[in-house]
Amino acid sequence: MSQKLKLHPIQIAILLILMMAILQPIFVAGQKASSETKSQQPAVSGKPAGGVSLEELKARRSNIEASQNLDKANKDSALALLDQAIGFSTLFHELNQRSETISQQIKSAPLRIKNIQSEMAKPIEPPKAVKSVASEKNALDLEQRLQKEQAQLAAAEDLRAG
Repeated sequence: MSQKLKLHPIQIAILLILMMAILQPIFVAGQKASSETKSQQPAVSGKPAGGVSLEELKARRSNIEASQNLDKANKDSALALLDQAIGFSTLFHELNQRSETISQQIKSAPLRIKNIQSEMAKPIEPPKAVKSVASEKNALDLEQRLQKEQAQLAAAEDLRAG
């Protein structure tokens, strides 16, 4: 009933070369267009590509909901489409905000790496030195240092999370 298509390796290679020859100009043109678009647009605005803000979509939705000129089927269809557009707009804003956060993290990464490398370059005290320092301190000093270190750790975690 069903026939299997048998291709020889040479036929597969020829098909791949033809596909590459067809798709390569399209891919290159797409890259050029996206790089030109990125260079022309300084930053993403508060509006998605359609040019309608979230507030405008909500206003249009309330206008259609209050409209008496539309029949029920058209009204329901328009409201469903506007609800979908509002969802997409909200998602756009969330993704735009995440993108901005990631961009800031990327920009600050070299400095963070340098800080980590400088901390790693510091020599680690041998265990005997730690024991001798610990034996010289009393419990109150050690408790105060522990609280200070925990506060610094919490501050560092807040910076990392923010």
